[in-house]
Amino acid sequence: MYRKICNHPGCTKYAAEGQRFCEKHLEEHRKPFTGGWLSDYAKAFYHSGRWRKEKAEFLKENPYCALCGKEATDVHHQFDDFYDYHNPNDFFDQNHWVSLCDECHQQITREAMKRRRRKKYVSH
Repeated sequence: MYRKICNHPGCTKYAAEGQRFCEKHLEEHRKPFTGGWLSDYAKAFYHSGRWRKEKAEFLKENPYCALCGKEATDVHHQFDDFYDYHNPNDFFDQNHWVSLCDECHQQITREAMKRRRRKKYVSH
């Protein structure tokens, strides 16, 4: 039987068969995204009118997921390190953006968080 890891960022528990999240995170993800695990700066950015407008325009111009070709729903910021936002202007630099579907975006986010955790434990 194939077991799937929970899609909640940073969680390593297994999801129930046919589910995307473990029992602990299932109810939480039925609610709208509030960015609870994001910094206050990132929350303000993702809830800003400017981001919503530019994201919508970018998805209109780039309507397909860059990885699988499905309809894109998310704009992913491509940075070397998931939490390494040195310059706030980089958030709006479309050279760092790529259109992704929700499934591919979650996979990339999960992988980035795993790399960050490994780096954290290796460096200490």
